[in-house]
Amino acid sequence: MKIILFLVLILFAYCEESEIRETNETNEEKEYQFFTRLITKDDVETMIKENKVFVLCIFAEFSEKSIKFSKGYDSVAQSIKDNNEYDFFRFEFTQEDMDLAKTLGFLGLPAVLTVRNGKVEDRFLGGTKIEDFEIWIKKKFLPPIVFVESNEELEEMKNIYETIAFAEISEDEQIVELLENIAESELKQQFLFAGKKGSAQNTLTIYRQADKTETKYNGDFEENEITEWLNEYYLPFIQELTFSTLKHYYAKQAPVCYLLMDADEEKEDRPSVQLISELNNEFYGKVWFVWAYSNELPTLADRYLITEFPGMVLINNINKEHYTYKGKFTKNEIKNWLNDFFAGKVEKSIKKELIPQSNDGLIKTVVYDNWDEIVNDPEKDVLIKIYADWCQHCKKLEPVYQELAEKFQDSKNLVFAQINGDKNEIKPDLKVSGYPTIMLFPAENKKEFILFEEEERSIETLSKFLTENCKTTETIIKDNSSEEGADEKMQEDQKKEEEQEEEEEEEEEPIKEL
Repeated sequence: MKIILFLVLILFAYCEESEIRETNETNEEKEYQFFTRLITKDDVETMIKENKVFVLCIFAEFSEKSIKFSKGYDSVAQSIKDNNEYDFFRFEFTQEDMDLAKTLGFLGLPAVLTVRNGKVEDRFLGGTKIEDFEIWIKKKFLPPIVFVESNEELEEMKNIYETIAFAEISEDEQIVELLENIAESELKQQFLFAGKKGSAQNTLTIYRQADKTETKYNGDFEENEITEWLNEYYLPFIQELTFSTLKHYYAKQAPVCYLLMDADEEKEDRPSVQLISELNNEFYGKVWFVWAYSNELPTLADRYLITEFPGMVLINNINKEHYTYKGKFTKNEIKNWLNDFFAGKVEKSIKKELIPQSNDGLIKTVVYDNWDEIVNDPEKDVLIKIYADWCQHCKKLEPVYQELAEKFQDSKNLVFAQINGDKNEIKPDLKVSGYPTIMLFPAENKKEFILFEEEERSIETLSKFLTENCKTTETIIKDNSSEEGADEKMQEDQKKEEEQEEEEEEEEEPIKEL
């Protein structure tokens, strides 16, 4: 009897659990049954404290791309469920989870990161392409060096991985150990390391998928020399500009040329990319190219005055100067222009807007060509705001800055100005680290400009900044205080009149009663 009762209880518990599971799955997603578990913020924090090793996909209801990506992420996780290293989870982000976003260090959605020993180990920066994520995560399960048996295996790898460091080596274990040390360094983020044993001579070659180019190593097989060489030559001569590739080129201390093309004319064969590729043998290692369609990066074209496509701008990351190409888009013309650039014969381009025809508002519009006239006026204190159209903090500051200008509009020696730093060079070569930036150029000494550094950009903090730092402070205070005194006197006079009227009314009332 006890056995029967025990079996009945088990059956009941199983049925109840099945109903709960079915209900949860139905509530979670009717159209798609997820393999990975959806976890809470508390779950994430607990797993970090317990030093769990896991992969986390972060998405949000307000981002359709991230929701779509989370399904692809789930499919990839299911396909490699037998891995013994990572557990896969999903987390739905809301505005209340900003503290977790800071802890994990992700800036956009979707986001995928791996966590190990209580810290973020790595982040997927490949955008929203599931194929790229699959390559990225599966690469983590590979040995430091993937040894192949045939050229066919190598060719298959070339079609999958963006950059391969391929070594043909002898059976010398010291060489194998040396290459494994390099493969387990930070370079594993840029390369798939592959090899083939049994060679009479040690060779090392970089294969790049983006432009189908390769570079052979000619130095000694020493760790430092190979590491330096790999860091120098892992980038292709030309490739598409994406979220994941941008960071490599932005950090590259070398000239980078941005090629913008018309999407309708070059969608299929991309002849401009092919033309640039022909310059590889002469300029690889000196300059790198990235390409994008002009409609995808309109701000770049606008910023560097590229009006015809194909067009391009060369940005020297060493000094941040830029050079907009104005010649014909032919191989010889571009080749000659690059040679002139390296010979120091090309003048840098100046980013600037036209001087406005009318500039009579409370806030003066400053551009590159009228900076001296407005900002460097020796008799004026000039408060200038440096902003960008896309900056949300700048948009939030607009009404505050306008109100501030109205508050001090009677201070004739104080000028309020603003300049679009995204569309104009800043004349004194100021290093603007972010937008918005507010600074005061005091009268008489324009070289000693003062940066507004308060986090709170309010009427109160900005007013205090002006009264403490302007050369015309006394005038401002006097103007404001005299206005306040006039207001007080007017209020006192009005009060006396009202009191006098009340006294007269009190005197008249008894007469009326009689």
